[in-house]
Amino acid sequence: MPSEDPRVILTFVWVEHGKEHWETAIHEGLNRFLDNRREAGKEVGYTRIEMQRVISHPIDTDEYAVRYNMTRALEEAFRNHESNTESVA
Repeated sequence: MPSEDPRVILTFVWVEHGKEHWETAIHEGLNRFLDNRREAGKEVGYTRIEMQRVISHPIDTDEYAVRYNMTRALEEAFRNHESNTESVA
């Protein structure tokens, strides 16, 4: 399931084998982030994301947690980028 936005490229370069089963949840978290940005009127320009690792626990981590953490990590990264861009302007 690729990103719904053709300007956003998500690749996987796993440093640990056996984590590939999280790829669908990662894509879903990315797409949720993109939907939230569109709803807020904040389009995402060209972005490339390279996933290397999902830190997970066999009991406590599920697809919801991976989707949630992907969405929140992107929100934080873009919030930090926006604040850095505003301070330069």
